[in-house]
Amino acid sequence: MLTKAISFAILLVLWLHSSLAVADDLSQCTIDWTPATTPVVELDGTWCISHQGQAALAEVPGLWHREQIDGQTIPGVSVVVYRLRIVHGFLDEALSIRLPRPYDRYRVMINGRAISPDGAIPYFEWRQPHYWQFNSAHNHTDLLIEVSNARFVSGGLREAPRLGLSNAMNQQRLQNLSIEALQSCLLLLMAFILFAQYAAMRRLYSAGIFFGITCLGVALFAGLGGEQWLSLVLAPLDLRPELNLRWAMIAISVLGLSEFTFRVYPREFHKPINTAWRVVTGVFLTACVVLPPRWLAWTFWGMEFVALLMSAYLVATVIRAAWHRRENARATATLYGLLFLAVAHDILTDFAGLYAGNLGPTAMVLCLVGQGLVLSRQNAQAHIQSLHLVEKLERAEKIKDEFLANTSHELRTPLQTIIGLASSAEIKKPKLIADTAKRLALLVDDLMDLTRMRHQQMQISRDTVPVKAELETLQQLFLPLLNNRDLDLRIELESPSLSVQADARRLRQVLYNLLGNAVKYTARGHITLYAKRSGQRIRLGVRDTGPGIDGSHAALNRYWQGTPSSDGAGLGLPISQGILEAHQSELCIASSHNGTDIYFELAAGALTSSDQAPTESPIPAETSPPIEALCPSDNYLLILDDDGAVLESLSHMLQPLNLHIVRESRVEHAMRRINERLPALLILDVMMPQISGFEILQTLRQQYDPTMLPILVLTARQGRDDQRRALTLGANDYAVKPCDPLELLERVRAQLRHQPSSQPARTLAQLSAEILNSPRPLALIDNAQQLLDANTAGREALLSQPDNVEFKLALGHAELWLWPADNLPEEPRTLLVTSLQRAFSAWQEQGGNRTSLAEQSRQWRVQLDGSTARARTFDRYFSTATLPKRPNVAKVINPLRFVVSQLPQESRELQQCLLRLERIQSNNRSAFNA
Repeated sequence: MLTKAISFAILLVLWLHSSLAVADDLSQCTIDWTPATTPVVELDGTWCISHQGQAALAEVPGLWHREQIDGQTIPGVSVVVYRLRIVHGFLDEALSIRLPRPYDRYRVMINGRAISPDGAIPYFEWRQPHYWQFNSAHNHTDLLIEVSNARFVSGGLREAPRLGLSNAMNQQRLQNLSIEALQSCLLLLMAFILFAQYAAMRRLYSAGIFFGITCLGVALFAGLGGEQWLSLVLAPLDLRPELNLRWAMIAISVLGLSEFTFRVYPREFHKPINTAWRVVTGVFLTACVVLPPRWLAWTFWGMEFVALLMSAYLVATVIRAAWHRRENARATATLYGLLFLAVAHDILTDFAGLYAGNLGPTAMVLCLVGQGLVLSRQNAQAHIQSLHLVEKLERAEKIKDEFLANTSHELRTPLQTIIGLASSAEIKKPKLIADTAKRLALLVDDLMDLTRMRHQQMQISRDTVPVKAELETLQQLFLPLLNNRDLDLRIELESPSLSVQADARRLRQVLYNLLGNAVKYTARGHITLYAKRSGQRIRLGVRDTGPGIDGSHAALNRYWQGTPSSDGAGLGLPISQGILEAHQSELCIASSHNGTDIYFELAAGALTSSDQAPTESPIPAETSPPIEALCPSDNYLLILDDDGAVLESLSHMLQPLNLHIVRESRVEHAMRRINERLPALLILDVMMPQISGFEILQTLRQQYDPTMLPILVLTARQGRDDQRRALTLGANDYAVKPCDPLELLERVRAQLRHQPSSQPARTLAQLSAEILNSPRPLALIDNAQQLLDANTAGREALLSQPDNVEFKLALGHAELWLWPADNLPEEPRTLLVTSLQRAFSAWQEQGGNRTSLAEQSRQWRVQLDGSTARARTFDRYFSTATLPKRPNVAKVINPLRFVVSQLPQESRELQQCLLRLERIQSNNRSAFNA
């Protein structure tokens, strides 16, 4: 031990002598410092250096391979002593010095004393900056640093040491550590978020993970530079990262950024260049592991130069993407340009042997934050688009379900007719069966054409088709549907000899679809099939008196339907449009609230005879006899369906019951019939053109319980939700078309079998219902002259004319009061409906419609139903059958006032209705409740 101590002392004396003897004169290596005004000073500028006994001056920061002593350049592998004197005057405060992180190793003396407490002069090899605190007994401080380089291209002081008052130095160090740690933590957080997104997206979007790798690489690079906060954190764990790790992060960061750019802008990025950089990165990472330090230093300089070129290429790529108007490319180009300038600054200063602070990490933080905002915006847009896509898919799924349900209805309805009519041994109406089968065949053609149109495989053959025969055939096909409806089907020909060049089967399919829509949406009036010349072509069309189509373009969309409650698959018009396009024609729609005219034009065929005058062959549909004639005194069975063929078929199937069967296709007539005399059973269809069968069921169940009015729902909708809904609303039974005749008979008999045991109670209940529904005022009064029960007219009469009672009938402890039946006003609910109908009629005569009345009176909400504006709640107030149980009377009175104010010369009768409604509302608000 003594021998080692003596040897170390000798070496120390020799080192001090060699260091001090070379440059005792520090006049040229002196700086003045005023701590009072500048608490911390950078020790840059001119220093005295010595190498192998020779002295010279050198600039700090800098590398010594650029310096010469006696005309000779200092070798890269060497030992050089740096000396500087700082004049600051006498100080009472402690000083601190910051010595830069070494690129190899170094040792220091301050005022001739080693900075180690034991007096030794050790070599420092730790890479983080060192801080030393001391007290100066003189008016100056002499600093001596010996730098030894064996690893790098050249040695030197790349960063100037820093001297200052201890408090100021500690505060500055803490500030720098906080800023650098914040930068790195932000980058680490960004990397974590991107890695988490990549994991959550199940590798569907790989660009994010490469951006995360870039964030991670820059975070580690920044943490191992400057104050090296990461090295300080790892020091207690005895982990000291080598410089190789920091250099590797540069290559990895550029690789991640290039991979990210390649995936975001693949059209502008050349794949061979990206592959070349992958090779460069792989080679450099391998060099970091296998090459000796000095060779690795030379390799690092080459890698920095190539990285600078790659950064320039990335900027050019993004600029090219911005020129091509790629999404977010302009913002990315700005961020990449900023990053390139910062990286170029760091690399060029490193080549010059200077350390002016790494701007790359700071610029990278700004770039990544900006790019993160861009990615967040893209993710938000992608999320919104995914929500819209999910909404579209859900809507498509709903449309698909509706399409399947409606298609099932379309196919099952004619099947019901065929099965019903063919069930008996003797077929009485073979023509009706044949016509229904033809309708079914045309429906199947529509479904087949849907697939053909999707694959563009529709083919046609052109022949000369006589127009008159075709129109008459269609007329005969649809006559069964018009039974029991106030609807006429007419043919209007400019000449009976007209013919067209077309595919006969396809032409019939188009006309069938157009005529089917007209029959479906026209409640009353007439439908006209017409043909006439239009220049060199023949115009064929269907004209009706229905409600019209708002938005003719939407009508040509697939699955479009006029109303949500309407039946049909929504394919008729689009398929017809596709067939006509194959004929070099198209559908044209002219529509208003008074009806719709939909037509097309085809090439004229050869005339077979001379022209004749236009003919018109109206064939009225079979109409129902008056209601009074079909209200039998005994029980009857009521069938409500909009399809006349189905009514015919069901009547035929139910003949074995020996019950009087009443067929109805009009809802308002059926509701009046039920209110006048309850049937033994109501067979109800769901898919009605103007109002859903579910709504009819709900309205009836508000007045009649299942024992008073059994209801069998017979529909082509076979979904469980439809069945559950019908039974929940109060249906006694639910059957699906086509229903086997024996099964239908057994279901009807099962409902009728429950009636005899409860017939007296049902008759009494029916009698009570008829009395309460009677327009004659009546009331039940107790002995204390208090009202026990009354119908609506009776409540009003009791309030307005209690002394005009015609007679009083004693009923136990109460009396039944009846008022005269002559000149009785309308029942309040009926008055409410008729008043609104009168107001609308006056409004309609001035060219208005329901939608405009609802909008301009500002009482009813108008919504788009598909592309059609409708006020569905407002529509329910136009019929007593659909009037809500507790109507909003004010929302009816206000439109009446509006019409009266707009049409004062035509509204005298309407004013009287308005006054009566207001009087009833003020006297008894519940008079309008069912």
